[in-house]
Amino acid sequence: MIRFLGVGLIFITALCSATASDKEETRKLVEEVNATSSASLIGPYQISARLLINPHTKEEKTAEWKFFRDATRYRVELRIGGYQEIQVRDGNKLFIRRTPGVFPSPGLGQLTHPEQLWQVWAPPGSSLSGVSGKQAGAALCFSVKPKGYSANTHYCVSSQNKTIISHKNSSQIVELGKYLQLGAGYLPGTIEIRDSEPKRHIIFEDLRAQQLSPAAETFTAPEQARQFETCEYPKSAESIHRVEPTLPGNSAGTATIFLHGLI
Repeated sequence: MIRFLGVGLIFITALCSATASDKEETRKLVEEVNATSSASLIGPYQISARLLINPHTKEEKTAEWKFFRDATRYRVELRIGGYQEIQVRDGNKLFIRRTPGVFPSPGLGQLTHPEQLWQVWAPPGSSLSGVSGKQAGAALCFSVKPKGYSANTHYCVSSQNKTIISHKNSSQIVELGKYLQLGAGYLPGTIEIRDSEPKRHIIFEDLRAQQLSPAAETFTAPEQARQFETCEYPKSAESIHRVEPTLPGNSAGTATIFLHGLI
């Protein structure tokens, strides 16, 4: 009886150690992937593109997008038709200026945090899986579940240069490719996003990246911008509940629906 208990304890300890080792391997891979496209490796840079939103549909739109980055600051510019949004972050200060009275399309906030497209978003406390696909030349794949989130995001990265090939979760698929070497690092040359809720398709066309000698005004707060406190890992917006109002079957004419909420 004592012998069996001892063998069982040894087996369980070895199993737990293997699981911890797998997660440590994934953590190191995440750090390597994120370092590949970091400003500390590339230096200050600018990346820009023409966006095609919902191509070949009646909701098709085009947009101009720019992202400027140095070690501690960034600037994002987004223009869709008559709408313009500029965000500048300096430390824990975030400055935002938007065209008032215009809202071009829901769910485009991800374009103002673009590094989450080509880096692994794994805030402290995230759950990590082991790494699969360790054969020579194969993509390395793993999953991340940020603390407080209900869904995993599955990442696949190149085994050669540790750049992200794709990542997906229950509501979004992102594909990246044709990476551009900049300094000692890499930035994506193609980006394609497919969202299921709300349904949306975004293609980054004519994507260009270059090293940058930022002018003093690049990271200056825009005039009439609103100032906010921010942090390294702001939680992205996510759908909580979709409301489908049910009207009486014999109703006719028009109806007005009032929604009240606090954000």
